[in-house]
Amino acid sequence: MHARAQMRHVRDIAGMLSRPQTLGAGLLRASLTVVAPVALFTSIAAVFGGPLAITIAAITAGSIGILLAARLQRPLVEAIRELATKAEALGQDSRERPDNELDRMARALDAISARIDTMGRQLRRASYVDSITRLANHERFLLAISGAAQTAEGGAAAVIAFSRLPKLLQSLTPEAANELLRGIAARLIEGARPALVARIGAAEFGLHVPNTTPAEIVKLTHDLMSSLSIPIEWRGHTFALGASCGIALIGKDGGDAQTLLRHARLALESAEMAPSRIAFFTPALDRAVTQRLTLERELRAAIEAGEFRPYFQPKINLANGRIEGCEALARWIRADSTLVSPARFIPVAEETGLIAPLSDAIMSEACWKAAAWARNGRPVKIAVNVSAVQFCDRRFADKVMKCVTAAGLAPSLLELEITESTLMADQEAAVRAIEPLREAGVRFAIDDFGCGHSSLAALAKLPFDVIKIDQQFVRALAHGEPQSGAIVEVILALGKTLGLETVAEGVERIEEAEFMRARGCDWAQGFLFSAAVPAHSFAELLSRQCAADIKDANAA
Repeated sequence: MHARAQMRHVRDIAGMLSRPQTLGAGLLRASLTVVAPVALFTSIAAVFGGPLAITIAAITAGSIGILLAARLQRPLVEAIRELATKAEALGQDSRERPDNELDRMARALDAISARIDTMGRQLRRASYVDSITRLANHERFLLAISGAAQTAEGGAAAVIAFSRLPKLLQSLTPEAANELLRGIAARLIEGARPALVARIGAAEFGLHVPNTTPAEIVKLTHDLMSSLSIPIEWRGHTFALGASCGIALIGKDGGDAQTLLRHARLALESAEMAPSRIAFFTPALDRAVTQRLTLERELRAAIEAGEFRPYFQPKINLANGRIEGCEALARWIRADSTLVSPARFIPVAEETGLIAPLSDAIMSEACWKAAAWARNGRPVKIAVNVSAVQFCDRRFADKVMKCVTAAGLAPSLLELEITESTLMADQEAAVRAIEPLREAGVRFAIDDFGCGHSSLAALAKLPFDVIKIDQQFVRALAHGEPQSGAIVEVILALGKTLGLETVAEGVERIEEAEFMRARGCDWAQGFLFSAAVPAHSFAELLSRQCAADIKDANAA
């Protein structure tokens, strides 16, 4: 009976292994698949001798095969249960076995149970520790704040991220990266006591601050951020990591771990723009995310429905005051005819990658409109903005030429505007993308010039035709800022030296236009002349200009 009780004990072990909550993590099951056969064989072989040893060895060898098969084909629990069944069959034949041999088997099974229990405890501990920093890991962090939320003990869940750390880690060898992470972990532990510190992402750490008032949390996080703002001395280098901290109060900002973590991360996004680099979660942040997701969904649907249209802002030749070009600007016109501000949808389109299909649609329609105006005897150069996503597409040149060819537009009438930062990101790739289009006759302009960090040597190598002076410098002229005037003069002189045309954007006052004209600027655009207007309105502007030309010619 004693042996049969032990067989039932083996079945109990199998039942325990079948319950995930008893293991803590999938790591235990995977490890037992390999460790259990070795433990079984060692324990039984060491205890048994005599005739029963052959029988036990056969069962053990079969069990190893079962366990290895279980690793590949079925859960470990099935293998353990099969072992229990075989052991029980042996126990039913106990009348033919000496009692001392059955006692040895019972002790062996006890040893097996003890070893499995020990392995379980060890692996449970390992499953909650980050292997690199030895901090608590993501799962342990969630358990901590979940427990705090369930017991209503209060406190806070915080997320700390280092903006410069991801790129730095990518530039290091794995060994060096791990060493740096351990150094950061040590600083976090020192500055965050008594909070639980966890590594919950590649460059993201979590803090669980239990039983703490909001005022105490503010003090702790401010002290911690002050500590993290001190540059790190590491391997002869000194650098700051740019830490930010988002905080969610347990209970107030969420009643479960996932909600608290999500809210802390929302606060983190706000913290990255805050002077203190610390922010608490507020319901407004959640509403903003909901609104953004709604806008993203509507944006996708609007692109599919063709709700985006190019509006055209005239570009004035400052030498003669004539409209000789325009810039196509994206406008979102809903089905109910309401107009959505570009300030709302452009950032979302850029963040989601939807800027590429949106820009493609604007370029295609702009080419068709420009071709139609040219066929009607009113050719104008049309400038179209190119997003960074579009420009980095290896099929960029082919796509542009397909638009031009399909519309029947002369390539010389198309001007592509690319921001200075996009051009400088990879100069060699930029040249490869631009050259075939320039050879076909397409013109290129550097947009927002003066806002990037390009060198004159780099600019001289890039094949472009036009420099657009950013509107912030133009607007500064109205406030009498002498530095802005000097910067504009330098840009205009640079353009003349390099043989490039210059365009001033955002011109709203006569004085600004005169300043530009007097210093040799070629083109200007802005509200002084006209806002961006629909295609039919721009065509009317061209018609009136043409009528005026005819009238002047007749008068002469």
